[in-house]
Amino acid sequence: MACRKKEEAIKSLKSDERGLNEKEASKRLEKYGKNIIDGTNQLSGVKILLSQFKSYIVYVLLGVALISLLIKHYVDAGVIFAIVILNAGLGFIQQYKAEKSIVELKKLLVPKCKVLRDGKMKIISSTDVVLGDILVINTGDKIVADCRILSCDNLEVNEAILTGESLSIEKIYDKVSANTILAERKNMLYTGTSVVKGNCKAVVVATAMNTEFGKIASGLEEINIAETPMQKKMSKFAMQISIFVVLIAFIIALVGIIGGKDKFEIFLIAVALATSAIPEGLPAVITISLAFATKRMLKHNVIGF
Repeated sequence: MACRKKEEAIKSLKSDERGLNEKEASKRLEKYGKNIIDGTNQLSGVKILLSQFKSYIVYVLLGVALISLLIKHYVDAGVIFAIVILNAGLGFIQQYKAEKSIVELKKLLVPKCKVLRDGKMKIISSTDVVLGDILVINTGDKIVADCRILSCDNLEVNEAILTGESLSIEKIYDKVSANTILAERKNMLYTGTSVVKGNCKAVVVATAMNTEFGKIASGLEEINIAETPMQKKMSKFAMQISIFVVLIAFIIALVGIIGGKDKFEIFLIAVALATSAIPEGLPAVITISLAFATKRMLKHNVIGF
């Protein structure tokens, strides 16, 4: 659209400078869907629950519990399983409440925008913007869809979210060459950017996941979220203590076998030692401590659910 004249851009979108009529806008909304970046307002309880078991120390505890079952130490196995489930349950409740709070906050932050419908300006939710809509944009407005500028007056836009450029970009409405890179398409406005100065009219050329911002969001879905510093320390601690326990158990078993002790009896002793040395209550204690800390912060209005 950047390389086309504004009249050609409007014509290709089957719109005009008076904007769409309500009937056509409704049809397009039904056909193309809401102007929403997928994944920003989703909340998966199952995913959050499963994430509670993604911990090295939990893997170690489950391994010890399974060995305890094999040697018929049912009480030990039951206690360990109970602690793992308790830890997962507490962690799930805290994280689910936090994620739900973020989702609700995002819903409240859905911006409004000004569009022309049948030649009259209306204020609608950004989620109801469709292809071909004519947006009326002023200083301070956030761009809610990718647009081709039709007319502008002293317009400057901050595009740092896309290009990383901290300085505002001066915009024009004339067409640009076909091979112009995104950062230099001065007759285009992109989702997520904001107007620093001036005003303009622009026709919507892409919404939701078809916008440049939507394409970036699609790529980010494949990126794994990094562990927090505490999670890294917990994983490192679990690995260190596991290696230490296995090493000690191996030494004791070796000494017993050399001393002529029954191999099965030595194996039971080594497993019992490993089971008792693993701090199975640690994940639950940490989770409960964090829960109490969160409750105190909530009480003092540091955070809110």
